[in-house]
Amino acid sequence: DWRVSRPVWIPEKCLRCKRCWLFCPENAIKWTKGHPAWDYSMCKGCMICYEVCPAKAIKTVRDRQ
Repeated sequence: DWRVSRPVWIPEKCLRCKRCWLFCPENAIKWTKGHPAWDYSMCKGCMICYEVCPAKAIKTVRDRQ
């Protein structure tokens, strides 16, 4: 696993637009109970979800490896 950073959802900022889910190239985001949920075993840390989020409801944190 080469991921350096991982996305973390900020619920109070989220617009529920689903752009993060739509643009994830690894299909690592599932939409469940009205919000995104990451499968970190599939997430490669590309941070496209972070880049496309219009509300900046995703932050990056250093991954523990």
